[in-house]
Amino acid sequence: MPSVPLSGDVVADKYEIGRPLGKGGMGVVLEARHKKLGQRVAIKFLMPDALASEEALVRFDREARAAALLRSPYVVRVQDVDTTEDGLPFIVMEYVEGRDLGSEIRSRGKIPVAEAVDWALQACAGLAEAHARGIVHRDIKPSNLYLCREATGQVVKVMDFGVSKLLGSKGEIDLTSAETAVGTPSYMAPEQLISARAIDHRVDVWAMGVVLYRAVSGRLPFIGENPTTLAIAIATAAPAPLAEVAPEVPRGLASAVMRALQREPDARYADMIELGRALEPFGTRRFAFEAAVAGLVSPPLPSEDVPFSVAQPATDDPANAPTEGAWAGQRAREPTSAPRGRAPIAIAIGLLVSAIVGGGLALSRRAAPPAAATAPIGEAAGEPTSEGAFASPPLIVVPSASEPAPPESPPSAVSVASAQPRAKPRAPAPPRSSASAASAPSAPSVPPEDPLHL
Repeated sequence: MPSVPLSGDVVADKYEIGRPLGKGGMGVVLEARHKKLGQRVAIKFLMPDALASEEALVRFDREARAAALLRSPYVVRVQDVDTTEDGLPFIVMEYVEGRDLGSEIRSRGKIPVAEAVDWALQACAGLAEAHARGIVHRDIKPSNLYLCREATGQVVKVMDFGVSKLLGSKGEIDLTSAETAVGTPSYMAPEQLISARAIDHRVDVWAMGVVLYRAVSGRLPFIGENPTTLAIAIATAAPAPLAEVAPEVPRGLASAVMRALQREPDARYADMIELGRALEPFGTRRFAFEAAVAGLVSPPLPSEDVPFSVAQPATDDPANAPTEGAWAGQRAREPTSAPRGRAPIAIAIGLLVSAIVGGGLALSRRAAPPAAATAPIGEAAGEPTSEGAFASPPLIVVPSASEPAPPESPPSAVSVASAQPRAKPRAPAPPRSSASAASAPSAPSVPPEDPLHL
């Protein structure tokens, strides 16, 4: 039975193992030193118990190949991939020092606008390259954005491509069925909650919107009493306008964030480059975003129809028109008939609710400790975080501590009771089933990055 190397062991005749940096359900990250070059690296080993899982092996390989394709300085780079003499796969990554954005937000409450935007721009630049190469991260959240200390200053690096999706790849084992959702609940786009297959790079655009919303306001755009009500709120409700939740945020930035959080993918920014350009005026201007994304090609949008639409119902009701505080900047749409507009979202909501409540999608808490990052942790190995992922649990920082539930939202925040699309007044409808969000049993609010399995 293969075992994880111990401190002092030499792996592949060149990496001398040092102290542990992080640990999780699927892997462990150890500090190491290249014997000939003297270079510090971080090595992620697949846990021996996971060797029996084909899914774990494929995901581990996919994480390595996805990250190895990227050359952006805003992504944690993969330097080598190999297997120990006794058959344990490992990934050699660059060693970085600092802390993740989740820890930063928890310690500071809110991040000043210009600082948060500069960090977001660097993440957008890293993701823009990933998207240009057909890679969708699918698990963007604060703990997967690492604030690294470098000679030139602080640099944000995207990490953990363990649940990434390679668009357009041929002959790959598909690890997710049409009924499987992959990601972290509070940062998942509506279409991602419904299906892991019917998504593209715009789920990362949504997630970046959630990250920015939380960074500058100190709270999440959606809350739920439990995983079911959280999912329903994301799939059916508009988030509380950032301009109301955090009035100190410039209105233009608030509008940009809200556009990233449009329920319909076509109404969001088309890609990370477009999002970055909208955010850039609100940063310090010290980060040259255009230079960072120069030469990158925007990813093509899917040509085939996706199984579900989460479009907002069309209506000519002025009350549903975009407002500057909420949906300003969204793309204008041609009016459509009400039945045509309401049908897709009704189907999507019905499928989501029946799947969650009826058991088609099992929302079950995993007994995993709070998690942080699969990338090297460096000096932040003692920073407690609690962000987790569904299919491939992120590595936890040791020791770890539970993250408190998010602060209660103000009266204007999205609540499950209001988790329903806007529409014209209509005749009274029959009472909803007990599966409705409003009648869900009371439970503690779901932590922002509670590891769940959909």
